[in-house]
Amino acid sequence: MDISPLILLWLFIIFWSIYNLIRSLLTIEYQRKLYKNYGLTLGLISIIIENQSITKWINNLKFNQQKFHYLQIIYNYYFRLSVIISYLLFPYALYQISKSLFYANEIQHLFNHFLSFKSTTKTNYNGNNNNNNNNNNNQFMVMFPGLTLSLNDSIYFFISICICSLLHELGHSFAANRHSIKIDTFGFQFNFCLPLTFVSIPMEQYLKNNNILAKMEITCAGFMSNFLICLIALFCIIINPMSIFFTSINNGLLITSVDQSIITGLNEYDIITKINNVPINNQNDLLITLNEISKYQTGFCIGNDFIDQLSSSSSSSSMCNFENCCNGFDQQKNLCFIYKKQQIIIMKDKISTKYIKNCNIDQHQLSLSNVYHLNETDWQNYYKLCLPAIKVTKMKPLFSFITIDFYYNVETFFRFLFIISITMIQFNILPFSPLDGYQMLTLATDYIETKFKFKSKFRLLHRLLHLWSAIIIFMYIFLSIFKIF
Repeated sequence: MDISPLILLWLFIIFWSIYNLIRSLLTIEYQRKLYKNYGLTLGLISIIIENQSITKWINNLKFNQQKFHYLQIIYNYYFRLSVIISYLLFPYALYQISKSLFYANEIQHLFNHFLSFKSTTKTNYNGNNNNNNNNNNNQFMVMFPGLTLSLNDSIYFFISICICSLLHELGHSFAANRHSIKIDTFGFQFNFCLPLTFVSIPMEQYLKNNNILAKMEITCAGFMSNFLICLIALFCIIINPMSIFFTSINNGLLITSVDQSIITGLNEYDIITKINNVPINNQNDLLITLNEISKYQTGFCIGNDFIDQLSSSSSSSSMCNFENCCNGFDQQKNLCFIYKKQQIIIMKDKISTKYIKNCNIDQHQLSLSNVYHLNETDWQNYYKLCLPAIKVTKMKPLFSFITIDFYYNVETFFRFLFIISITMIQFNILPFSPLDGYQMLTLATDYIETKFKFKSKFRLLHRLLHLWSAIIIFMYIFLSIFKIF
């Protein structure tokens, strides 16, 4: 845990401590006045605000009484499409959330701990080693401000939650308004660290409506809002809207930041075009070049006088085309070779293996007087330590007041927005009361029973899915607590 999440967690604790201290000093009469005048309700770890102005605005929209006929057609297709998309997503989302839970590494380790015997653990370890390496991406991630999220990521998290929750509840409200159902309240609530939105629809008017399709539209409108957010966020991840303020660099990479703890001789906004005469056109070129340069050149240097002795004792046709590559010694007197553990001498780089036989070099002829260890060079140290301490990009800002960090911050925000939207769809689609998925399954069951007369079978399926959803939610809560603490 770094410093930023720890500070954020302490800010939450201090805030709620002071809040509950003030709340305990307020009389019940004063709290009633707060609710009457401002719609404010103070809970132990929650603050609820019922906004009457937004409620009146939604009730006065009159989606079913539009002046323009084409708007009525658009609304009709939109809410009908929300039902189709939501019910298509229902089985897939239920499958994915179940799969992601039971294929998580934490669940696998938990099962292995309780189900594996000591005799099988050792034998299965080597066989499952590759599977464990392949499942490194199945880590269970918990997004909790102050514990697992840094200060900057927590800001993206809060904004994404606010947008997804607000548009989700507005979708329910607009769908209810379209079917002439006025909402009771529309408000906001802050639960410890989660800013959420809520809407209250009168159940009497909802149940009086005998049109099952209308009820489905009201229930599924929230999913449609989150689905649209996912599409918009995904589009903005692929094509960053900030890219209109940047241009692409044809040759080289722009340095966006330099680690000041290491003196590199490079500055921010410098452009790297070549490294050791190797053209650098993208980040992959940079990584490959650094990897080749920073390899530790283990080996030995053989004195030139020793080579002369070998040359004089052999024919001129067997002379070797050696490469001068040893640093730290006179390059005219020392030549470089790679030394293998199998006690085989292989010449470095461009020297082909066919020269080995011609040169007649073997390890018995080498002695301490003519063999020197090849150390890592200063240039290798530079490329190995200094160049990885910089950040580069192919994007160059058109205006000086726009930083490259702003480009990546926008991309990070849309990634959070996409993740929160997907998560809200998957969890809210679970058929567990009071989630929307439970109402969706109930309406679908009622529709099938009235249409095809399969009462007992679908009621049993309804209960099984409800039980399965309860198990999934319990396991996610348990794993979240286990992962954090």
